Amino acid sequence: MTDKSLAVTRAVIGLAQGAALYLLYVAFDIKIWPVTKGLLFAPLVLVVVFVPSLAAAGLGNLRRRAFAIWIAAAIVVLAVLGAYDIFHDPNGGFVGGSTAPRNLPSALRIATAFARHCGAANLNSPRLT
Repeated sequence: MTDKSLAVTRAVIGLAQGAALYLLYVAFDIKIWPVTKGLLFAPLVLVVVFVPSLAAAGLGNLRRRAFAIWIAAAIVVLAVLGAYDIFHDPNGGFVGGSTAPRNLPSALRIATAFARHCGAANLNSPRLT
């Protein structure tokens, strides 16, 4: 990718993330779907918060196959973590009785590990393809 196309792609990712977060915020504010389904809302929040940042970090640093594997792995791990959090305590042992995930610190550590790996030097080596 050229520098210009990389910048445009990252900007589009950021705008899409902003739009998705806004829609989740509005849904949370007026208590409509997907907020009413905790097993769906918590994974959505984690994925929408972290995966676009990982994608933007990995775009210029990973080959396509490695990039796709990392993004797919991040989506699965974060979604499972969010769903497990709600499944583990469905009665809402969280602040305000909301369906927001409590495992945010754990998800942040996992997402940071993915981002650090995506941004590390020499990830374009043939061993990752």
